[in-house]
Amino acid sequence: MDIHEINRLPLIDNDQIEMLVEAGEDAAAELIQELLDLFTAESGPHLEALKVAVLTSDFDVASRVGHALAGSSANLGGLRLATLSKAIEHAADSQDLETTSRLAGDIDPLFAETVLGFEREISRIQAAV
Repeated sequence: MDIHEINRLPLIDNDQIEMLVEAGEDAAAELIQELLDLFTAESGPHLEALKVAVLTSDFDVASRVGHALAGSSANLGGLRLATLSKAIEHAADSQDLETTSRLAGDIDPLFAETVLGFEREISRIQAAV
């Protein structure tokens, strides 16, 4: 899977957002903001570790980081980011440096886009209250 295929997916999984809204009820925007803050804080070191892993051809680290980012992104509802991270994990498991490197090069912009997408969702939820 490449970034063009991934970009055809929804940025954010609306079902996951609705589940978070139901769980948070009146404080849904605050709940999602807390989860987003935790996600961004925990993802920073992972993104850096991925860059180093690609530069040093450390497929084990790249795979573990891809797996971790895929899980945390999916839990939050970042569908594209989870899919890209899973693709990085699979490429690293295959020890395909070209694909791992290419996909890892797409992760920072998609991470930023995902965070902005969640911030828009939080604003939308706040406006609906």
